[in-house]
Amino acid sequence: MGSGELLDRPHRAPDGHPAQAGAIRDSLPQEPLSAAAAADRIARALGTPNVPDEPPVVSAFAVRWLIACGL
Repeated sequence: MGSGELLDRPHRAPDGHPAQAGAIRDSLPQEPLSAAAAADRIARALGTPNVPDEPPVVSAFAVRWLIACGL
């Protein structure tokens, strides 16, 4: 299965909300970026931005987990 096929399949966010999965995909560019930058973009797309010097709402670890799940 190619990477384009993964993007064409409907995905559900880990908590089961397809709209959030779409917001996550739409927030990420096609060019490579760091897991921390991806986490910041995902958090903003979900309406809960990561705030400097506070625990992250979306972490780089969560981004790596999403990637491992094929999302």
